[in-house]
Formats: sequence, structure tokens, C-alpha cells
Amino acid sequence: MSLLRCASTRGRTTEEEKEVCQLLGCDVHLSGPLTSKLVIYIHILQQVFQCETESTSSLQRKKNDRVAYYISKVHSSGFETLKDSCFKSATAAAAVVVVVVVVVVVVVVVEVVAVVVAVVVVVAVIVVVVVVVVVVVVVVVVVVVVVVVVVVIKLVVLVVTIVKVVAAVVAAAATVTKAEAVEQEKIYLHNMQ
Repeated sequence: MSLLRCASTRGRTTEEEKEVCQLLGCDVHLSGPLTSKLVIYIHILQQVFQCETESTSSLQRKKNDRVAYYISKVHSSGFETLKDSCFKSATAAAAVVVVVVVVVVVVVVVEVVAVVVAVVVVVAVIVVVVVVVVVVVVVVVVVVVVVVVVVVIKLVVLVVTIVKVVAAVVAAAATVTKAEAVEQEKIYLHNMQ
């Protein structure tokens, strides 16, 4: 707290004024009455008096009472002004708290919405990727099946062709053999005659 000198121009400083000066942290070694009660009142308003709450100590409450007593001697409406100041400060503090809470809520909501949007986007991308992979796999399987079926059909046709060729060769060989046998038999019968 900055030192407030309680200057005087006449007489001696009274005990009450000394107590006020002590409450204010003034230099009380000067003689004479206080020259500016208004300066002291303003200083009390700003530095000494504390807005009381449930946690305010009894010592501070007593101090506030003494300060209020001297203020009432300095200025008839001093104490009311002091209470008004506390009320305005409390109202301003409450307004700040409300604004802070609203800002925090808005920030949290924005963050939650951003997270939800990010999750939805990720899920959508995953679904699209899965669908594309499934389609590709299905196409590959279909192509492989078609190729296998075509190859099998070609192999069957080849086997059937080979079988037909072999059968034709065997039949031709059998025909030749039978013809030779008939010819041999004719030769044999002719020789017998």
C-alpha cells in the first residue's frame, strides 16, 4: 500500500484521526487535524474496507465497522457509498463469472461439435474405403472365377478332342488290321486251292 501522508496545517492530530491514519497506513507523526477528510475517505474506500463474505474474519468485520464509523463522521453518506461500491464490484464480478462460464460453455460445445464432425468424417471415410475394397474384391473374385471356368472349359474341350483323335486313330488302326487279316486269309485260301 502506498504511504498516504495525513498533512495538517493547525492543531494536533486527534486519537480518532491517528486510528484512521493507522488503518490507512499513513504517517501519523504529523501534528494538527487532517486537512482532507475526502482523501482519507477515498483511500479507505479503495484500500481498507473489504466487502464482507461468509469467509470474512471477525477481526476484519470489526475493522470495517470502525472504518465505517469514521467515514460516517467524514461524510454522512460515506458508508452507503461504500456498500454501493461493494455491490457494484460484486455485480461486476458476477457478470465476469457469467461471461467466463458462457465463453467456456461455447468453447466446449464448439470443441464437442468439432470432435463429433471429425468422428463422422473418419467413419464415413472408413465406410467408403471398406465399400471400395469389397467391390474390388468381388470384381477380382468374379474375374478369377470366369477365367477358371474358361480355362476348365478349354481343358475339357482339349481332352475331348484328344480322346476323339485317339479313338479315330485306334479305329483306323483296327480297320487296317482287320483288312490285313482278311487279305491274309484270302491269300491263305488261294494257296490251299
